[in-house]
Amino acid sequence: MKALCNVGSKKQLLIDELFFARKERIALRVHPARKTGERNLVADKPWEDFVINWLNVMEDEGRYRMWYECHDHSYKNDQDARYAYAESADGIHWEKPTLGLVEYNGSKDNNVLWHRLDGKPSHGAGFFKDPTAPAAERYKVLFLSGSGVAGGCSADGIHWRAYEKAAVLAVRSDT
Repeated sequence: MKALCNVGSKKQLLIDELFFARKERIALRVHPARKTGERNLVADKPWEDFVINWLNVMEDEGRYRMWYECHDHSYKNDQDARYAYAESADGIHWEKPTLGLVEYNGSKDNNVLWHRLDGKPSHGAGFFKDPTAPAAERYKVLFLSGSGVAGGCSADGIHWRAYEKAAVLAVRSDT
């Protein structure tokens, strides 16, 4: 079989028929989800009255890292989100480290990364690691902010700064 698309030797998230010149003795199937009863991320902190399903997980240097959007009881709109962080050794059991970055109810004893990154409202963020970027900008984030898409960067995935200019200007945008 000759591949139609050369992806090199890197891990791939999924496979599709684009990768095969011929389809012989191959069946691509999606198996039904299986409930295990496990709850991987539990909203158990005051700043997490609810956790939005826009979360990002990546395996990074031997550990799993999660960046997620959350809101507290003062929720007014999506773009008033907080972003928080969790880590895991196995991708199932998650810890929320105290980061000491953002004050919430008079304390920085929390795992909040930001609430309005450099003053910019944020919602629906997508986090990723850019292996070709300078070390100070290795981690990147894109998020809905106002009527466009804003971005930011971080050296470690914890300490973030927003880019000054919008990544995409739009009349209307969403996650």
